[in-house]
Parts: sequence; C-alpha cells; structure tokens
Amino acid sequence: MAARREGALPVVTEEIGYLAREFSRSAGEFSSPIFPVREQLATLDFVLGDRFHPLTKRFVCLLASMRRLGGIEKVADTFTKMARKEMKQIDLHLAVYERITPDEASVLVQASCDKGLFDSRERERVNLHISKDSGLLGGFVAECDGISWDCSLRTRLNDASKVMHRG
Repeated sequence: MAARREGALPVVTEEIGYLAREFSRSAGEFSSPIFPVREQLATLDFVLGDRFHPLTKRFVCLLASMRRLGGIEKVADTFTKMARKEMKQIDLHLAVYERITPDEASVLVQASCDKGLFDSRERERVNLHISKDSGLLGGFVAECDGISWDCSLRTRLNDASKVMHRG
C-alpha cells in the first residue's frame, strides 16, 4: 500500500471515509455517462484542491476515471477495513438502547476488555462504533472480531427466567 509506505495510511483512510460520505449524495451525477471523464476529473481536482493528501486525490480520481465513483462507499468501506487491519486497529461495535455519554462508552469499552473481547494492552487501538438499537430494552451488545457479548436486558431476563424454572 502506497499510503503505508509514505506513512499516510491514517490520514488517507480518514479522508477516503469522509469523501465517501460526502460523495454518496452526488455520486450519481459524477457517474453519469453524460458527464465526460475528463470533466469529472477536472471537477474533482477543483473540489478536492489542496485540502486532501495527494494519494487520496489519486485514489478518488482513479475511481472516477474507471466510472466507479458511484460505488465509493463500498470501496471506502473495504479500504478502511484493510487499512485498520494493516494499522492493527480493533473495531469494537456496541449496540445500545439509548444514546450514551463518552464516559459511559469508556466504561463499556473497559467492560468489553474485562470480558475478554480484546486485550487491555490493545485498548488504545480500539475504534469504537456505537449504534442505537431500538430493539434493545436496555443494556448493550458488544461485538469484536466475530466475538459477541450480549449484555442486553432481554438476555438477562431470559437467563433469570431459565434459572427460576429449573429451581
């Protein structure tokens, strides 16, 4: 990866993610066969200017020249996953029943670490992804590298019910 060789992988990854979110709204216009590739590239050069790393600009222009800018979100997602793996980062996904504060998120990260979803020495490499799940009655569900920890209220109530029915 050129970005890794240049020491720009974190910056390029962040910029590609940002551009994917921004272009997702207007990618259809850029992908239109009515809009010639040369004009697309000139427009991109103007829009991106000097605000982005040259490798980011080259990557986005490559997608445009191949008429793949309409799929930039999927490409960016794949790139981000590969880059995070390359940077040895850990993705921790938390589904919660309501919005939480940064302090509450920190407590949940520590609890996930204590539960063994990742080693505490790796905590600084954790990318936290929090989503609100209206299907949860309370608590949370954590997932990291294919390992899940269900600490939702529904699961706790089901576990308590099983124990009560056995006794």
